[in-house]
Amino acid sequence: MLYPFILFGVILNMLRNAFLIPGSYFDVLFKITKWLPHASALNYFFGSVSRMTLGFSSVIAAYGVAKYLVKSYGHSDQLVGLTSSIGFLVFNFYDSSDGLVAFNYQGLGFQSLLLGIIAGFITAQFFRFLTKPSEVDDADVQSIRDRIFDTPLAIIVSLLFFGVANQLMYLVTEKAISQGFNQWINNSVANTHSAWVLTGIIIISVLMQFIGLGSPIRNSQIVGTEYLSNLNSALEKHGSSNVPYPFSGHGIIGIYTNIGGVGSTLALLIVILLISKHESMQRVARQTFLPGLFNLNQPVLVGVPMLFNLNYLLPFLLAPLVNWGLVLMAIGMHLVPTAVYPIPVGTPTILMGFVGTNGSFQALILTIALIVVDMVIYLPFVQVGDRIAEKMEDTRKAGK
Repeated sequence: MLYPFILFGVILNMLRNAFLIPGSYFDVLFKITKWLPHASALNYFFGSVSRMTLGFSSVIAAYGVAKYLVKSYGHSDQLVGLTSSIGFLVFNFYDSSDGLVAFNYQGLGFQSLLLGIIAGFITAQFFRFLTKPSEVDDADVQSIRDRIFDTPLAIIVSLLFFGVANQLMYLVTEKAISQGFNQWINNSVANTHSAWVLTGIIIISVLMQFIGLGSPIRNSQIVGTEYLSNLNSALEKHGSSNVPYPFSGHGIIGIYTNIGGVGSTLALLIVILLISKHESMQRVARQTFLPGLFNLNQPVLVGVPMLFNLNYLLPFLLAPLVNWGLVLMAIGMHLVPTAVYPIPVGTPTILMGFVGTNGSFQALILTIALIVVDMVIYLPFVQVGDRIAEKMEDTRKAGK
């Protein structure tokens, strides 16, 4: 249920980031916002639609989980999905000073997917125990009316629960549940050059993505005091070979550790396209490959799927860590310069190192080499995934 909405939102986000934002990668090259009619309006439109699809991922998840879970209990799914969605919106509602209806946007999007799933599960339990099992025909008008009159208690209890949860959350903090933690992670990445600290942050961010809480690290936007020191040094010396902080979040994590998105999933897509024999996997890889080139991998995470999928946990974590170690060695041995220069939003992932080093072909070669290494890491797990998919397909056919 999530996949088509997320894919559509990500494609719009990709087009907006790469072409329509002033100063974005292709805008710098071709001055698109200068000559394209209504570029600003298109930017606003694409951004709005993306926020209402990709930005509502958790609301859609709450709807789907509640609907299909309560149906598996033998109860009517007529109103449970809608109740779960409204309840999750109540949970993320806050009182706007100007009187407008306002929601915590961070709590509605992909970075709060786990919370949406939990909301759907809780709502399904209320309907499971507070409504009667349904075995009547969905097309019968009287049965639909009967089910509507059977649900008020479950709806009231569900919405009251999320309303109380909302108040408890804001007694603790006035921010999004994960916003403070995410800010701490970003500040740590931007203002440290400790390899051990950065390694720990990589692990935390990947695991957060894996369980549906979203990685707090945003590629190419890691800016702190050390980034500014490196940039000033490179501008003064006309090169980045001897910057004060060669191991930095901007120079490595924002460029090399997550090629194609958190977990370095561009390599996964290439492996699927090359060897997978499962049609649904091939279809997902084809549809998500272009967004993956721009570091947008949310459709991959739900389409393969990778979230909560233990088969992919090890490569999902291992690929960024291996990339991190190899880049540390390459920079330490002066095989590649440190990336210190600003990287425009929407830069293709393969070119981020090239742009960040002001045109170093060593950085471009390193990026390609890392993709090959990541492909080797993902290869056996894609093969296992294919075998599991084949067994599930055989079981499904046998059950018919």
